[in-house]
Amino acid sequence: MTNNTKLLIYIPTYNRVERLKKCLKYLKKELSAGVEVYISNNGSTDGTAEYIDSLDWVTVSHNENNIGAKGNFYKAFQLEKKAGYVWLLGDDDYVVPGSINGLLGLLDQGADFIFCNTMAAPLEDMTSTFEQLDRGQLPVGIIKGKLQGTYKTFFPDLLRPEIADTLLGEFMCLCFRQNAIKIPPIDSLEEIFPHTGVLINSFHVKTPAIYCSDVRTVNFWGSQEWIKDYDYLFPTGMHYLATEYQHKYNLNLWPYYFKLLSQSLKRQANGSSMAKPISAEVKADLFDKLITILN
Repeated sequence: MTNNTKLLIYIPTYNRVERLKKCLKYLKKELSAGVEVYISNNGSTDGTAEYIDSLDWVTVSHNENNIGAKGNFYKAFQLEKKAGYVWLLGDDDYVVPGSINGLLGLLDQGADFIFCNTMAAPLEDMTSTFEQLDRGQLPVGIIKGKLQGTYKTFFPDLLRPEIADTLLGEFMCLCFRQNAIKIPPIDSLEEIFPHTGVLINSFHVKTPAIYCSDVRTVNFWGSQEWIKDYDYLFPTGMHYLATEYQHKYNLNLWPYYFKLLSQSLKRQANGSSMAKPISAEVKADLFDKLITILN
């Protein structure tokens, strides 16, 4: 890979070869000059290694052992391969027509972070969604970004829930300037959230960013392996983020957080959630913050 790579698309993957094949099918159709694809295989045993090694248009890295999802995400911020920008995609994120060229058009505007809007389609619409992508059409689904248009802003301004819920915790499909990243000093990956911990460490209140409402990718809500634990991951992960955002950017996201948390706790209480209950330590910390807000 040469230094004239304008955009590097980084895809961490583990034992999801059929989803990866679909992901790469639509990526290949959208590739253009200055764009390269880098796949980090996390010790897959389902034929992923053999499949990606047969491709002559991607760069491949094989982890000798499974280093966990966090470790494989974290590699996106430590790549020896150099590029202007890195776009982190899941192996179950499928680019829509015009997505890459549209993103390339934003890279020259000097931002360190670019919001890449995503769409979630229901599982029952999977066949029709792929048919639309095959015809070069934008599929139908729920769009994460709530505002219309493209504008320059600062990174913390994108974290407000009225812009996009996804920016509060689901940083997949993020696009960042590679040389703007500052790796935090950590002893263990368990100390950070790889989607967000590095960005929090790297970006300050005046970090230039771009919001664009154009949809770049589509995935299928409910297809993720972690979905059954959503009501466990949400209160613990978002608790971490609300704390960090308040400390780093002076953002008060607690009222919004508690509003959504109540919905999660109701599902846990009535037995409709398959998730593990949140820990006593997290509950105690949440109670203290709630009292502070009410006062």
